[in-house]
Amino acid sequence: MLKKCLKHEWKATWKSMAGINGAALILGLFGGLGIIGLLNNMRIPDVIVVLYTFAYVVILIASAIVTYLLMASRYYKSIFTDEGYLTNTLPLTSGQKILSKFLIFFFWSIINIICIFGSIALLIAPMLSEALEQTNGTADILMRELEFAFTSIAHELGFANLPMMVIFLIAISLISLMYTIMMIYTCISLGNLFSSHKILATVLIYFGLNMILQAAISGINVIGVLLRAESSAVFSLTMLICALIELALSVVFYFINRFIIDKKLNLQ
Repeated sequence: MLKKCLKHEWKATWKSMAGINGAALILGLFGGLGIIGLLNNMRIPDVIVVLYTFAYVVILIASAIVTYLLMASRYYKSIFTDEGYLTNTLPLTSGQKILSKFLIFFFWSIINIICIFGSIALLIAPMLSEALEQTNGTADILMRELEFAFTSIAHELGFANLPMMVIFLIAISLISLMYTIMMIYTCISLGNLFSSHKILATVLIYFGLNMILQAAISGINVIGVLLRAESSAVFSLTMLICALIELALSVVFYFINRFIIDKKLNLQ
């Protein structure tokens, strides 16, 4: 039954999400082709360049915002509106309902990040290619210098090597994403407790809770000073503690959502 719920959520979201992320990739490709044209002395009107630049920036920003708005909307509509009458008749526990929507949200968030970076890569690839061609065989030297620079940064931040730093940053980024999703779900659930203006209550709760939690988590930065730790240990220690706190809060948010769905569900 959980698989069916995941399939239903996928069908409800894939067209919108594929559209907005596909638009970001297509605009990046068009931009890359335009740059190739400019590098080959093609004349492109300034108004076209300005309009493209505006559209490109808007699409990249919109793709990230729309991802969160659509996924949050799906959670709200499928649990707390008329659609919730159908959702809550399914033989699923509240935990399975939350999990199915979380997994789809998490998946599309990762896809959105990949598409944004992929779009930027498509846009700048011709310029990088041109720059490498003009270096006349010094590309290997440049790559070695970049590797040395990033490895030095990794050592300064307290990591044994560059791969360890990359793995660490990816891991804490995924935890941060999980924390963000669960906090959004919790704000929606808490907003549902109000008898009216539920969406407004959700927005206010989100900003208020986010400010409080971010201020509290940011306070962890003083730990390095209090412990008088070496500079190479401060970054990794601080980020690790923040990630663990976010992980713990994600678990708390999960149980808050379960409690509200099980005990305080108020369909409109």
